[in-house]
Amino acid sequence: MEDRIDIPESFLERLLADKRKLAAAIAAVVVALALVAGLVYARAVSLRDERVPGAVVDNGDRTVDSPVDESETPAEETETVPAGGSTPSVEPTGGASGEAPTIARPAIERAPFIAYRLEGALYVAREDGTRARKVASNANGVFALSPDGMTLAHIDDARARLILTDIAKGTSKEAGQAL
Repeated sequence: MEDRIDIPESFLERLLADKRKLAAAIAAVVVALALVAGLVYARAVSLRDERVPGAVVDNGDRTVDSPVDESETPAEETETVPAGGSTPSVEPTGGASGEAPTIARPAIERAPFIAYRLEGALYVAREDGTRARKVASNANGVFALSPDGMTLAHIDDARARLILTDIAKGTSKEAGQAL
């Protein structure tokens, strides 16, 4: 009687029949997984160690209950610009003196107004939409409200001109050609 030799038909059967190829395939998978794990770990470490500009670097030798040494943090200075346009002043915001830091107020407070277009006209209203006023009738171009809410700038598309509108007075004037 003849014994038949089974010839592997699929790739998996051939791989299982040859033990050296099977060992090489397993080793390749293990190396690939180790490489991916190493890359993930390196990325996590690099993200954790990114320095934030202006941040105080903590070397980890303090505990929660240990007091902060005031001499370790240098006094920073902030420059405040008065609204009148005079010389700016420099104020310390903290440091070794032990006093609470002073907070400089912004030179211009943001106005609680919004500008929007409705049916081709520009309106200015409070942030909640109340007390709306029409400030420009035919304004199809770009527009912007100043940070203090006092002036609306918009482009008159028909004449290609920049128009500045004083919100309080309701008066408009041309500022020049819009490019």
